[in-house]
Amino acid sequence: MKKYYLLLMLWSLVHTKSVAQVKGEDRTLGVIDHLIENLGGKELWRSAQGIEVELVGYYIGQKVPWVERFWLDYSQPRGKYLIKSSETDRQIAWDIDGGWELKDGGFERQSTEGHSIELAYYRAEPTVVFQRLAKEDSRLEVRLDTMGQSIKLSVFDTIDADLICTFHLNRNHEPIYWTANLGTRKFERVLGPLKEFSNGLKLFAWGASPTGSWRYEHRVVKLSNSVFPISYEPPKGYKE
Repeated sequence: MKKYYLLLMLWSLVHTKSVAQVKGEDRTLGVIDHLIENLGGKELWRSAQGIEVELVGYYIGQKVPWVERFWLDYSQPRGKYLIKSSETDRQIAWDIDGGWELKDGGFERQSTEGHSIELAYYRAEPTVVFQRLAKEDSRLEVRLDTMGQSIKLSVFDTIDADLICTFHLNRNHEPIYWTANLGTRKFERVLGPLKEFSNGLKLFAWGASPTGSWRYEHRVVKLSNSVFPISYEPPKGYKE
């Protein structure tokens, strides 16, 4: 996972300077344009500096749902999550240097492996990829394959030719499935129909495990044109 850490460092240094086009065949780039238009349009996404999301989630083994609110910063790799239910209360935050978690009053720093996975997941997170595609990030390459009634869209990093993630799109070029292999771990989710949120933004209304073991529903989704005024430091009294 060390490779992901180094790649994210490089990405964070040059992210805002990319002005060239995403690499791919003309037909593939046309599909990308249609995909981003379906999500609210290129101008909306390319100007975004981050995203704020509130969702309600359900695990098959839990009696009560959880409410999650999180922020992802597009200007540099960092994020913060607040997760609450009647059974748990968690805060998680991380940036390029490290991360921490406060769970039910217990504080701990992210392990090196956990932090590397967090960075790798961020690179593959769907909205992060959408924003980079909208900005026509030249460090991305896209490839297209037709699979039955769906279209497979694979997104690669041109620095090391790594596969970042894969989307399956329906015939209207709307995302219906996402997957990413991060080291030995596979992340995947089925994506619901697009729903309009704020300022013309559209995103899948819900996501779910392909096995049905968990699902979530988006309540609030907002793109921000400025960096969020939130702290990624641990709460007072928990700093080492």
